[in-house]
Amino acid sequence: MTVRFQFGPATIDLVADRWPEDVTAGHYGPFVSNPEGPADLTIHVHRDRAPSCGRVSPAAQLPTNWALYRCRSGYRLEILEQVTFAPRQIVLLDRSLSRADVYAASGAGLPGYPPGSWCLALVMNPFVQWWLTAFLALRARGVLLHASAAAFNGAGLAFAGPSGAGKTTTVRRCRDRAGAVVLNDERIIVWRTAEGVKVAGTPWHGELPEVAALVVPLVGLFMLTKNATNRYLPWPPPRMVAGIMSEAFLPIWSVEAMAGLLEAAEHIVRAVPSGELQLANDRDVADYLRRFVDVGPSTPWAVAVGSP
Repeated sequence: MTVRFQFGPATIDLVADRWPEDVTAGHYGPFVSNPEGPADLTIHVHRDRAPSCGRVSPAAQLPTNWALYRCRSGYRLEILEQVTFAPRQIVLLDRSLSRADVYAASGAGLPGYPPGSWCLALVMNPFVQWWLTAFLALRARGVLLHASAAAFNGAGLAFAGPSGAGKTTTVRRCRDRAGAVVLNDERIIVWRTAEGVKVAGTPWHGELPEVAALVVPLVGLFMLTKNATNRYLPWPPPRMVAGIMSEAFLPIWSVEAMAGLLEAAEHIVRAVPSGELQLANDRDVADYLRRFVDVGPSTPWAVAVGSP
């Protein structure tokens, strides 16, 4: 049986002989799509142990999270357990990163998962996020970003920043006060197309358990900071690229992918109004952002909320 998911520009097929009950439920349900054409990635899920790859050579690692090795057939990715840091899951990838065999995706020991079952969340996170980062960057198309996003009548705004910057608060206020649709409050996909820059949500939310598979044009990209008043200030492209890179999921294992990510980030910030959004602890910012979408950045580039 095969189920297809659509995450922004990427289509992913999951193939397994037995399915968990959560495969089309919860936060992954909105991203299930109809299979049309070949998938960008086909994942075969196995409940047994991974076969030997023969001789391997280290490629890269994110300590305490994952380790990547090169082998004759492609790559071996080891997802590490967070207590002993031993491999808890093995992923074998071909060189084109278009096929993956995932081993030891068992849900045994997790609430609601009997022995012999497998857990959708353990396949999707962190492996699919790791793959999305590489997929977008190697094609210089876009970025998986530590950011929130909301859609106002089919136009998207994205808000990036470290934890505590106000990503969740901003999209919640956009929803409650301005009627916006929350795409995600923690991880979004931003990418370029022939028609312009797009933004989409992902299943991997933060504090706000609300996600949407909606794909919309991106009309504003903001780095969030705190201030006594709400104010938007434009940043020059090099500074904005640096801001994006500080909040992007980075394909550190590939020089080519890192170059592609930089190329995509530069294209995005030159194509979309972007800069710093200073936030006060009030609700007026939602009204300003709705006006930003309706009117665009035609007013002076440094605009205080509530000014004429």
